[in-house]
This record gives sequence, structure tokens and C-alpha cells, in this order.
Amino acid sequence: MELNWQDVYTRAVEAFGGQTPGQQLEAAIVERFESQPAAVVAAIDKLGERFTAGRVHSPWPLVLRELDAAPARSEIRASDDSERQRSFQQAERYIRQIGYLHQSEQELRDELAYRKWPADERLVELWRLVRPIGERTEREQLERAERWKASAHRQQLGNERTSAPRTAQPLHLSQTSAPLTSVSDRFDPDADIDWQQA
Repeated sequence: MELNWQDVYTRAVEAFGGQTPGQQLEAAIVERFESQPAAVVAAIDKLGERFTAGRVHSPWPLVLRELDAAPARSEIRASDDSERQRSFQQAERYIRQIGYLHQSEQELRDELAYRKWPADERLVELWRLVRPIGERTEREQLERAERWKASAHRQQLGNERTSAPRTAQPLHLSQTSAPLTSVSDRFDPDADIDWQQA
């Protein structure tokens, strides 16, 4: 919201019962208005309430005193670093758990920006420290893929060799070399068998 001194001045004159400041006082207030407009408006509003309540009789000279006594509202800054700290910690966890797989620093920076995490150099430094884990993981994955491809190729070759249809030849009694006898004819229960040689 943009503030205009003429609008603020008009409002102040009304709040101060039609009283106007002298030229030098107005110039000093305008100078402060240029650097701290919200603080000047707040001081005028506060003094306008006091004037209406009868506690102040000549409010214009008190505007500068009010600005000097209270810290300038435009200069009061509060910083809630807890959200930034939480985002930073999330980014750290991400880099340690999976972010080390990013192949370049730019890829990491793009991911941080996409997730709206801070673009902090400490995060990039952490990535540089853990990146060797990512490189090792990538090598291991490539080696596994090569082994899998070789195994699949061998299996495919084996399937091609065994997939040719075989024609089984029936066995005829005339093709056996020994005369067919019953199992009981060949089995001697009293025979001494050396099972370790068998």
C-alpha cells in the first residue's frame, strides 16, 4: 500500500481538531515520513486518539517526539527461522538418503528449488561429500544389470538349444540285450552288498 503525505496530512489535521503544524515542523515530519511512512501514520493515529480523549492539547510537536521515543515500526523486524531451519533439515535428510544420486550440482540445485528448500551452499557441500556413495551405487547397479543381461542371454541360448523338438523312439523288446526276467529273479536278499562302492 502506497501512502501519500497529502492524504496523511489531511487525516492528521482532522484528527487534531483542525490544528496545522508550522513549516519547519511539517518539513521535519515529511522527512521522517519519507523514510518511515508507517511509523509516522501510527504516531499520528496514536496522538489523534489522545487528542480526542483530551490527554493532549497540541499534538503536532509530539509527532516527532513519539517517533523518537518508540522504535521505528518499519525497522522492527521479526524473523521466524524455525520454518527455514525445518526446510534446511529436510533438505539435509533428502541429500543423505537419496539426493546423493543427483549426477550434477545443477541437478541438485534444481531439485532444491523445485521443493522450495533453501539454496544454501552448505547443502551443496554436503552433496559433494556424499556424492561418492551415489557414484558407487550407480557402478553397482550397472554391474548388476550387466550380470543380469549376461545371465538372461545364457538362459536364452540354453532355451534355444533345448527348445528343438526331440522325437522319442519307442523301446521295443527286440532291442534289449538281456532276456527279460522278473525282478525277483535278479534280487538276492542274502547277497552281501558293499553300499559304499555301489
